[in-house]
Amino acid sequence: MKYCVLTLFLVLSSNVFASEYTFESTELPLTEKQSRMLDTLVPATVDPGQVISWGKDIVALGEAIYELVRKGRPTSQTEYAPISVVPRDPVTRNYVEPMELEDATDPIKRRFVVSAKNGWGSEVLRVEYLLLFQVAKYNGKGKYILNAVMIPSVKVGYGFDFTSKMKVAGVSNKGKASDPLVSMTLDVHHTVGSIVNELEGHTVVTLTGNGTVTLE
Repeated sequence: MKYCVLTLFLVLSSNVFASEYTFESTELPLTEKQSRMLDTLVPATVDPGQVISWGKDIVALGEAIYELVRKGRPTSQTEYAPISVVPRDPVTRNYVEPMELEDATDPIKRRFVVSAKNGWGSEVLRVEYLLLFQVAKYNGKGKYILNAVMIPSVKVGYGFDFTSKMKVAGVSNKGKASDPLVSMTLDVHHTVGSIVNELEGHTVVTLTGNGTVTLE
């Protein structure tokens, strides 16, 4: 499991923002409170949402846009369908319902932080994102992504406004046609601003069916 810190320096005295990205990694287990949250966010029977991306033999289901943070406050994740990447039925070419997948793993969890500092080095924003998902098979084959959710925790300084949105940027098969290993890329867009200026940034998160997560 990885811990990633993305540090953005907000220069308040000019219209130019200087950005610096620093990545660190460490193990972070899921707390008891987060485990209980998972039971609430990913129930046994959940609305799969709509088709939001697709490849030759795979389909991503969920919502087009996830508004994670609105004006400095996390939104309720129960407002959105968790994201799943499922196979197409080889005969009908319709997507397979997420609940038809089998042998789902225990939740895989990753945590990363986005922070913003002003020109004097003071932290004006710190957002911790908890990413949860499962891996499952279909008819004993493949590694598909099931019930992916992103949960933010926000600390924002007085006088600053922060929003965060996420969307699926693409899906692909990194394995074989007969034994798929799916990959999904999430684009998390951050905006932090004050009455003086505004800073925008992106974190690109890639999930794969083998349980790995990479950040850019």
